[in-house]
Amino acid sequence: MGNEKVWLITGSNSGFGLALAELVLSHGHKVIACARDLKRIPPSIAQATPLQLDLSWPDDQIKAALKDVEGIYGRVDVLFNNAGWPLVSPVEELLLDELEKQFKVNFFGHISVTQAILPIMKKQRSGQIYMMSSVAAMAGMSPFAAYNSSKAALEAISEALAREVERWNISVTIVEAGYFPTGFLGTAATTQRATSTDKTDYPEFVGQLQTYDDLHIKAKQVGDTKKAVQRIFEVVEGTAAAELKPQWRRLPLGPDAGKRILGKLQLMKENVEAYEPIWSTTDMDEEKIEDFFKQREGK
Repeated sequence: MGNEKVWLITGSNSGFGLALAELVLSHGHKVIACARDLKRIPPSIAQATPLQLDLSWPDDQIKAALKDVEGIYGRVDVLFNNAGWPLVSPVEELLLDELEKQFKVNFFGHISVTQAILPIMKKQRSGQIYMMSSVAAMAGMSPFAAYNSSKAALEAISEALAREVERWNISVTIVEAGYFPTGFLGTAATTQRATSTDKTDYPEFVGQLQTYDDLHIKAKQVGDTKKAVQRIFEVVEGTAAAELKPQWRRLPLGPDAGKRILGKLQLMKENVEAYEPIWSTTDMDEEKIEDFFKQREGK
């Protein structure tokens, strides 16, 4: 097909990565399906080219795994950085080695992959990079401090990256997902230790994960992963219902995500406006500016 694209999808054996790989293949595109364990790649994406990739690997090992990826199909049009995991703990009880592991996969691993693929896209003078983030990056809640901060860091670096690579016709989009039953909470539950401090000082977090599903079911708001990846695909293909502007960096997914982000933006707006009498009165007096620079330059 004339408009065939080559997608590289990390974490393609489950959740959003798997659903997206299935959809992309069904439309006749090529998929390089990355997973930590190739045996876990299901038959539904057997047409994809499997590639072993673990984002917890050191930077040089990740880049070595991707060294020859251009030779598979001759190009990479869409990079979907999807792999990740959630660590659950109040900040006080976070173990720093676990926090480092959280950032290694959710942040540093994505950067290693992106750095490996960027030269290919620059040579093509085209490409689309999608960073799988979360509403938690903008409007995060406890006890997901580690996860929230890793996604917030990913969003911050993605904003800078987008401005850097637009000269090569490469776009960067941050996907901010809300609640989708992808197994996220089950993985999160395995990291929760429920220490004595948790139980005495933060009792509201103990067992909290088990209530998320019930709350969303009661509210009749549960994300549909297949619908979500369809919306992502439409944005990639330029057929999304909304008219999109190149400078827009974020793609919220789920009404819960959209509403929480809008609520956070409104709160931030009120916050900044309330402090205007403070932030608007911290500049150097105009008559001092010229003297300041003269003194600094030794004139």
